Amino acid sequence: MSDIFCFLKKELVRRHIHCSAECIQKVTKKLKKGLDKCDEILYSNQRTDLKVNFKEIESKFLNRI
Repeated sequence: MSDIFCFLKKELVRRHIHCSAECIQKVTKKLKKGLDKCDEILYSNQRTDLKVNFKEIESKFLNRI
């Protein structure tokens, strides 16, 4: 599993959003293709950045599945 997949899975569980592994994989693929700054967001050491930027990721990609 990729780091992005693991991050999304943990974040979705934390937010009590139930998604299948296939759904998370689709989002992971879209993130890898379409969001160049994803690495900066995911590997940031500041949790506040993760919370703010996950909202952006969530709104762009989770609704497209």
